[in-house]
Amino acid sequence: MQDENKKETLTRDIIKKEVRYQSIREVAMAIVLPFLILFLILILKLLDSDLVTSGAISSDKFGLTVIIILLSILFLIFVFVVVKNSNIIFSVQKDKYQIVKDRLINLQSGSGNIPSTSVTFYRPYRLYFSIKKRKYNIPSGKNYRWSKDFCMYDYNVFNSSTVGDEFYLIIINNKVIYAYNSKFFELRE
Repeated sequence: MQDENKKETLTRDIIKKEVRYQSIREVAMAIVLPFLILFLILILKLLDSDLVTSGAISSDKFGLTVIIILLSILFLIFVFVVVKNSNIIFSVQKDKYQIVKDRLINLQSGSGNIPSTSVTFYRPYRLYFSIKKRKYNIPSGKNYRWSKDFCMYDYNVFNSSTVGDEFYLIIINNKVIYAYNSKFFELRE
């Protein structure tokens, strides 16, 4: 059992590494997603499934047009994600971000229905903070990977948070890009 008062040290270098990792992860998902869909289309084509025989995916001009439009949309999503995450990485590397301590005022758990601008659209956990009613979508998967004691999945971050907890918020352009619960982490400048 962990010591309840034990905290890990959070530094600007750790924050930079964490943000860079999360951004690269989202870009990787944006790269993989179009290939997965293209692979699925090819599998459907090879299997001559009901989708193919019904004309939804076919070798005629309409089917080809649908595939091109779909891949174009995925490419635009990819460009958006790369630009967004490049800006985040650039801002963090150039220390153009704020670290603000704020109090958690609400938590929201959904079934994947919380809107997200991320490629990994599944973000079922959201935290709300008091100053400027800021909100934070907890990234899916493992969070705080660098931490020996507090590396945890999104649902663990959510379940270990209670209204009234103080968090260190990493903010770029008035948007919370990462949040660290002060009951686990202590900021050292």
